[in-house]
Amino acid sequence: MEWGYLYMYLVQPFIISVVIYAIWIQPLRELRKTGLRQAIPYVIGGCGFVLILSLMLPYVGSRNYGDGDARVFEPDRLRTSFMAPPFSFVDQDSEPAALIPTNGKITIVTGVYTSCGDTCPLIVQQIYRVMYRLSDEERSRVRVLALTLEPEVDTPEMMKAMLTAHGVDQSYFKGLTGPEADVDPVLTAYGFAKARNADTGVLEHVNLLNIVDADGRLAFRFSLGQLQEEWLEQSIKYLVNE
Repeated sequence: MEWGYLYMYLVQPFIISVVIYAIWIQPLRELRKTGLRQAIPYVIGGCGFVLILSLMLPYVGSRNYGDGDARVFEPDRLRTSFMAPPFSFVDQDSEPAALIPTNGKITIVTGVYTSCGDTCPLIVQQIYRVMYRLSDEERSRVRVLALTLEPEVDTPEMMKAMLTAHGVDQSYFKGLTGPEADVDPVLTAYGFAKARNADTGVLEHVNLLNIVDADGRLAFRFSLGQLQEEWLEQSIKYLVNE
């Protein structure tokens, strides 16, 4: 519990009360002298104003998501074309797994670690849902390479146990690990920033899903969330049909 926040919640109503008292004490005294009936029109008007605002709240900030809207997936605008950093490690079966050559596959490159109980399971499940919605033809063109964010701990056996627990198809979903000195520079190159929380000891990290096309170019980059999941699916379909 953050005691500072608790203190703020307890004290805030008193501060507001003092401010209201200071501003409205004189008008209220005058109103009491002249008669409370004179306040009825103002009370009704104020209640009506609040009611109108309440009815308008669902529409505040609403937009017509049409052409050029930020929620629409625009591959030509979002796509990048620089070459993805190459890497080669071992997967959950202790078999070599490399980004290059791509073997004509579209590759989802992400970062997870086996003891993560927060966003890593969400990353795996988001990819799982997208892959499930693809057609057999589309799915055959895609592979997933999940780099460990904790190479000093994660072993191939641990990566396999994690993937098995999530029930993903390990024919295309590979959990990669290797020496820390080799893995960390690759994580940095892909923007997988991470840091261990000094208070909790938890490894905190960014949530990224990098989409590498069949030519080894880093085409798209997404994160977690429903919209990002939809864009991930659309980007794969776009690259498959390219």
